[in-house]
Amino acid sequence: MPLLWLSLAFLCGIALAAILSFKALHWLGIGVGALLLLFLWPMLKRRLRSSLPLPPALEVLAQHLRYPIGMPLTACLLALSLGGWRYQWERARVQQFSTLIYRSLGQEVLLRGVVSAFPDERDTYTALTIRVERLSIRGTELAINPSLDRKPSLGQVLVRASPFERWRYGDRVSVSGVLELPPESEEFSYRAYLARKEILAYLPRAEVTLLERRQGSWVADATYQFRHRCHAALTAIFPEPQASLLGGILLGIESGIPAEVRQAFVNSGAMHIVAISGFNVTLLTGLFMAVLGRAFGRWRGALLAVLLIGLYAILVGAAASVVRAAIMGVLSLFAAQIGRRQSGVNSLASVAALMAAFEPDLLWDVSFQLSFAATLGLILYASPLNAWAVSQIVRFTQPELARRLGNLVGEWALFTLAAQVTTLPILLYHFRQISLVAFLVNPLILPVQPMLMVGSGIAMFLALVHTLAGQLVAYLVFPLAAYTIRLVEWSAALPYSSVRLSAFPLYGVFGFYLALFFLTKYWQKVQAVRGMLRPSLAAGMIALATVGVWHTALSAPDGRLHLILLDVSRPAQSSEAILIQTPQGRYVLLNGGDSPSRLLDGLDRWLPLTHRRLDWIVLGGSRSAQIGAVVELIERKRVTNLWWAIPQEGSRVVTAIQRAAKEQGVEMHLAREGQYLDLGEGARLSLLAKGERGAALLLEWKRFRAFFPLGLDTELRKRLAESGQLNPVILWLLANNGSGWYNPKEFLYRLQPQLIWLSVAPGDWYGLPHRETLERLEGYSLLRTDRNGWIHLETDGERMWVEVERESYP
Repeated sequence: MPLLWLSLAFLCGIALAAILSFKALHWLGIGVGALLLLFLWPMLKRRLRSSLPLPPALEVLAQHLRYPIGMPLTACLLALSLGGWRYQWERARVQQFSTLIYRSLGQEVLLRGVVSAFPDERDTYTALTIRVERLSIRGTELAINPSLDRKPSLGQVLVRASPFERWRYGDRVSVSGVLELPPESEEFSYRAYLARKEILAYLPRAEVTLLERRQGSWVADATYQFRHRCHAALTAIFPEPQASLLGGILLGIESGIPAEVRQAFVNSGAMHIVAISGFNVTLLTGLFMAVLGRAFGRWRGALLAVLLIGLYAILVGAAASVVRAAIMGVLSLFAAQIGRRQSGVNSLASVAALMAAFEPDLLWDVSFQLSFAATLGLILYASPLNAWAVSQIVRFTQPELARRLGNLVGEWALFTLAAQVTTLPILLYHFRQISLVAFLVNPLILPVQPMLMVGSGIAMFLALVHTLAGQLVAYLVFPLAAYTIRLVEWSAALPYSSVRLSAFPLYGVFGFYLALFFLTKYWQKVQAVRGMLRPSLAAGMIALATVGVWHTALSAPDGRLHLILLDVSRPAQSSEAILIQTPQGRYVLLNGGDSPSRLLDGLDRWLPLTHRRLDWIVLGGSRSAQIGAVVELIERKRVTNLWWAIPQEGSRVVTAIQRAAKEQGVEMHLAREGQYLDLGEGARLSLLAKGERGAALLLEWKRFRAFFPLGLDTELRKRLAESGQLNPVILWLLANNGSGWYNPKEFLYRLQPQLIWLSVAPGDWYGLPHRETLERLEGYSLLRTDRNGWIHLETDGERMWVEVERESYP
């Protein structure tokens, strides 16, 4: 018990120091006073008793104050003062780094530094955390104080760099741009979030130039390089969004997860599966122990679980938050093996205090809070709930069967419930959202997570040796990943799956925990019973094989032509991507948009698992918003050929595509007017005309015709309007996302389309589609991605069938 109270006092000291205006010297004085009181208290009490007789009641109180209460109180006061002093000392150290940075805010700066973390690759930029070595304003270099650190540093800044360059940990770079404070809003302070990571400012628009490679720690560099290779192996053998999901689960790389899929995990209360936090590491530790303990015994299973968690922490980059989560997970495992709550709680508090001693800002880190709360929930409630489940089931069946069923329910459902209950107020406070389906979804998806992690991990490592070997295992694991995503998306789509709160006060958090711990004391005598029912391996293999056979059968070509207008536009940024499946089962992509995550998610929802490599990508528009995501497809080795119908130079994205194609061995075919791609069985894609911004294409098969003006400019628009090339078509894709100028009435009169497609983003920055375009199209069948989502057209050359992701009503 003394260790528990001393640890809590130290943590309270850190929290108080953040509120009170005491300096480090003040806290040191409180500590010295507590230390003196600790040693002088017995002598002062003896002098008081010898000089003045005490009433009987005070005499009894004095006896208790002598050791049982007096010394622990002074010891806790000492721990409290040490916590306050440690926090203020850390603040003073960080303040030295921040002085020069804050003086430079709002000014054009030139800085040099080293990339100090794994680059965070997003759709339109790559976020680089840079440890600043030199900083200059208008040619004047600011001084560096080398005494602040072994490696002279002005602190860290966050830089948004081009997504078309391959940035790595340890790159020494030169950055120019305007230094700004990170933004903050009423709901979330990005500034405070970065400050906890000692990132003081950021450059949202910057020019970054590579100076040198491998300037960081060789251990971290090797870890990050291995992590990058593992991620490339995952994307090579799994389709999207399964590859991005597994990238988040196995490697902690969440940037590729589509926004819709991420939101579905949030709304269903299952985001902890993807995010590397203490919550999911703690749950994984318990699940590993449940499986390995059954197979290898209690203590051997625990040791193997600890080994797996350690390897897992290294694999995801060994970031500070991951290491903390792993320590918490191992601690929960230790407490479970000891079988004593008090030992677990004491160990948890002491480990938290030790972590905070090295990093005082840890108390405000959401990942740490979730780690602490989830581990505490497992220590206090997992075993009692498990025993309760067994005691209830034994009423209706034989004891041995009841034990097995109770353990199964406890370890897959109640195990999760214990962690969710103790993390609930933290989630409400920080995210102001509660999932009403979380307690239903998690017991359904958590049982498959150990198999999914182990299976996908084996597939990933095999793919590092040979892609085919990893692909064979990936076929078996794919149904588990697909099951997880589909179940999460289904539950998130249910009415009232989540409720958004305006706010959840801090006193509500404390009130919740006080009430919970008050009730806990009534169940302290409940004993835990462990074990689980091993699922039938044979039944699982048969189920996986069945899914694979049906998937292959359903994805075989059906002899029809399929066109899918993918919804790849980012909010307010319109783009287009059209996937064509030929009657012979080949796949052609027109353009692709600028969001790799949205494009890959859209493609892999339509491509069969056995044919994820595109036969052709047709580049018909030259703007980055139209083809920026193609770079990622090429780098993932998802492309065989490029049909180049745009200018060969002039923009950064064009250069990036050419470089990626050359490195990956993708054949580039220069398209000329009058040429066509033979799609098989008489279907062909013709290049009608080329201009400075791209091309206009015509797809023909039997009686079906579709017109795709992907890269119109003023001159090309004029040529098409005045030429005789435009004839009636079945399908017309509006040019330039519904611009009135690029979709003139002459086009409409000549084309006379039966169906019109419009790819546009909700709330487009440029006000697209223009009102004059919509007025011009009144009376025609118009389908839009901002209202209908993806649009699928299927035709046999004589008839056509159309389906949309969601219905839209005017």
